[in-house]
Amino acid sequence: MLVLLRIVFTTAWAYCIYQAARSAEGNRDVENLGPVLYLGLTLLIGLIVGAVWTPYLAQFVYGPLTDNLTDSTYVEPENRFLKMLRWAEARKRRKLIVLLCFLEGIFHPNRPHAFIVGLQNAKPGSWLEKVFAREVFRFGNGPNCELAAAALRRHGIDPGNHRSADINLILFAARRVVKPDAERIAVPRMPAPNSLKRNPKIRIFTKAEPSRPTPLQRTTTPTGTQKLPLLRDITRNG
Repeated sequence: MLVLLRIVFTTAWAYCIYQAARSAEGNRDVENLGPVLYLGLTLLIGLIVGAVWTPYLAQFVYGPLTDNLTDSTYVEPENRFLKMLRWAEARKRRKLIVLLCFLEGIFHPNRPHAFIVGLQNAKPGSWLEKVFAREVFRFGNGPNCELAAAALRRHGIDPGNHRSADINLILFAARRVVKPDAERIAVPRMPAPNSLKRNPKIRIFTKAEPSRPTPLQRTTTPTGTQKLPLLRDITRNG
């Protein structure tokens, strides 16, 4: 609905600008109030155009910065619909679950719970699965958006990029294919090396090897203090 209002008011705003410029060029009489009238309509419709385009521009400019702060876990308010839905889920009546989710989605399109439950219980490949998947993809839950994108691809529909950069990273990681390991190349075993025979004609040394020197014997010298001769012993012997 908001997209339709944008198209209608933007077209009317551009038409008023065109008519104001055309009437001003065609008749330059002072009493001609056509340009003034179109200018007033341009200003009035411009306010409406700004009101319908502001949410889109704000989300486009500030969405990647504020989504992590404003998006949070949604808690469905307790009502009769939830009680009926839990009753149907407990008895595994899928047709009734899908019908209740479809009706709840019509009356409350801004609540994601009905679309998520409907996507989980819809028949694969059915029209309702595609409808629920489109609605689930609008919200900002990563695992649910991944399931919705997979369901849309089964129907041949490309979901495109999500409004949240974090969700786009999750979807890109889910679609990335892991490269398989390379096959091992079978290499034949290397045969055992043949032992080479020594040629006796080849000599490394032309002369006989020198004999090893005998180890030197250590000479022991008296150690310690020696007693000096006394003077009387020297005179007696002299």
